[in-house]
Amino acid sequence: MLNLFLELFSWRAVLDILLITLGLFFIYATLKRLGTWKMLITVFLIGSVYGIAKLLDLDGLIWFYSNVSQVAMIGFVILFQPEIRKLFESVLVPRRRHMRRQTDTLPALITEAANLLSKQNRGALIVIPGRELIDGYLAGGQMLNAVFSVPLLLSIFDPHSPGHDGAIIIEKGKVQQFGVRLPLSSSDTLPKEYGTRHYAAAGLSEATDALVIAVSEERGVITVFKNGKGDIQTSPEQLIDVINRHWLTNRSLFVPVAKRRGLSPWIEILASFLIASGFWYSVVIGEAEIHEKFITIPIEYTGTPQDLALTGEKTSEVKVHLVGPKSNLVETGDMRVRVDLSKARPGKQQITVTADKINLSKRVKLLDAQPTSLSLELVHMVEQDIAVNAQLVGKLQDSLRIVSVSIIPDKIKSVIRSSDARSGDLVLMTTPIYLENIRTSTTIFGKIVAPPRIQPSDKKWPDVEVQIKVEKRRPAKPIS
Repeated sequence: MLNLFLELFSWRAVLDILLITLGLFFIYATLKRLGTWKMLITVFLIGSVYGIAKLLDLDGLIWFYSNVSQVAMIGFVILFQPEIRKLFESVLVPRRRHMRRQTDTLPALITEAANLLSKQNRGALIVIPGRELIDGYLAGGQMLNAVFSVPLLLSIFDPHSPGHDGAIIIEKGKVQQFGVRLPLSSSDTLPKEYGTRHYAAAGLSEATDALVIAVSEERGVITVFKNGKGDIQTSPEQLIDVINRHWLTNRSLFVPVAKRRGLSPWIEILASFLIASGFWYSVVIGEAEIHEKFITIPIEYTGTPQDLALTGEKTSEVKVHLVGPKSNLVETGDMRVRVDLSKARPGKQQITVTADKINLSKRVKLLDAQPTSLSLELVHMVEQDIAVNAQLVGKLQDSLRIVSVSIIPDKIKSVIRSSDARSGDLVLMTTPIYLENIRTSTTIFGKIVAPPRIQPSDKKWPDVEVQIKVEKRRPAKPIS
C-alpha cells in the first residue's frame, strides 16, 4: 500500500499529469477555435464510457474496447478526416511571434472595393487567410504580390479581365495571387440561391480558418464565410468589424484578443487538470490491482555443448501460475522458460523450473509451475566417418547383370554416441533404387536414410551419387 501511495504522489506522477493536462487543454482550445465540436464531443463520450467500464470493472465493455478499438480507430479517422486534418495543420503551422499589424486603412479599403463591386453587380471572391495554411486547397491562379488598392481590385474583377472568375489572396497587406480556384463545398445545407462562387467561398472556409468575402454578381449582396457559414453584410461598418476581428483572433494561439465569451481560460485549464488527474489515477489504480493468471508457455533449450545431445522425449511446455499487476499480466505472448545447458554434463539430471528461468516482469511473481522440474538426459557425442550403402530394391532384367556399384562419397562424417563408436552395425543407406527400371549403366543421385542414433555432422545430410554399371549376360554355351 505504501508503494502505491508513493507511486501516486511521486514527481513522475505529477509531471505526467501536468503533461496530460497541457495536451488536453491544447486539443480542447484548438478544437474550439476550429469549431470541430463534433469530434470533441465524440472523443469525450468514448473516453467517458471506457473510464466508467474500467472503474466498475465491466468486463464485457472492457473486452469490447480492447478487441474493437483498432477497427473503431480506423472508422473514427475516416469519419472525422477533415477535422483531424485541420487539427494537425493547426498544430504544425508555426506561431507567428511578430505578426505584422495590418494598417488601419486596409479593412476600409477592402470594404470600399467590395461595396463598389456590389453596386456594379460584379462578382468577386476575396480570401483573407487565418492561421492555417491554405496552399493545399488552392488551384491555378497567378502570383501578383502587389500593394492593395481599390482600382487594382476593380480591374481584377472587371468582367473582361482573364482572372475575374477566380479569387484573390490578401496577405501581409498585399494581393499575393489572383485568378485562384477554390474547393467547392460538399454541404447540402447551403441556401438554394447560392451559385458556384458562394460554394467555392464556403468550401475554403470549411477546410480552413480563412475568411472569404463573396460578392454576388446577380444580387449584388456581400456575404462573409467563416467556418463554413455565410453571413450577409448589411453595412460597411459591419464588414470592417468582421475583418478586424478576424485579424485580431489570429494573433493569439489560445485566447483571441477580442473580447471572449464563454468560460474563463483558468476554468478550462482547471477542468483539463481534473480530467487528466482522474484519468491518470483511474488507470494507475486499475492497472496496479493484483491479479492471478494461469498460462502455458513453451520451453527453450539453449547453449547445448557441441559434444552433448539431448536424448529421449523432452518436455516442450510448462503451465505456470503467475500473480502481479494487471498491466504486467496482459502481454505474455513472448514469455517462455529458458533452460541453459551450457554447463551441463553427460547423464541424467533434474532442472527445477524457477522464476529466474522465465522472462518475467519485475512486478510479476511465480507461484507454481507444472511440472515443477524437468528430467533430461544428455549423452556424449563424437564424430565418425560412417560408410554409405546403396539400397537396391528388386532385380534387373534377366538379360542384364550388375558389374559394379560405386557411391560418391562412400563415407559421411556423422555424429554418434560415444558408446556406439565401436559398434559394427552403424551404416547409412541411400533412398531405395529400383533395379527393374535400369536398362543401361546409369548414375543416380539419392538422399541419405539414417537411424535416429546417427545424426549429420552438418545441419543436414548431403546427397550422394550412386553409379551402377551393368552389362548384358553372355549366352550359355550349348552342351555338345
